[in-house]
Amino acid sequence: HSDKKSKNKYVEAATRYIREHYREDISAADLSERFGLSASYISSLLKTALGVRYSDYVAGLRLNHAKELLATTHMTVKDITVECGWYSQSYFTKLFIEREGCTPVEYRKSFGK
Repeated sequence: HSDKKSKNKYVEAATRYIREHYREDISAADLSERFGLSASYISSLLKTALGVRYSDYVAGLRLNHAKELLATTHMTVKDITVECGWYSQSYFTKLFIEREGCTPVEYRKSFGK
C-alpha cells in the first residue's frame, strides 16, 4: 500500500505543479529533476493517472487557457500563443484546429469578439 501511496503523492504533486506552471516550458525532464524520479517513470505515472500522455495534458491546459482568453479578451492570437506557453503561433493554430475543429480567430468570432 505504501508504494501506491507514494505514487499518488508524486502524481498529486506533479499535476499540481503542472497546473501552476503549464505556461512555462516544463518538460518531463524538468519534472524528473524537480521530483527526483526518472523522466520516463514520471511520464508513465502521469499517463496512468491522467489517461493521457504528459505532453497532451499540458497542451490541454494551455488550450483551455487560450480558449478562455479568446472568448473573454481582445488579445491578439500571437499574444495568446505566448501567454499560454507556446513559442510558435503556427504550431498553436495547427493544434487548435486539430482539437477544436476551427481556427482561434473563428473560435473567437463565435463569442462575438
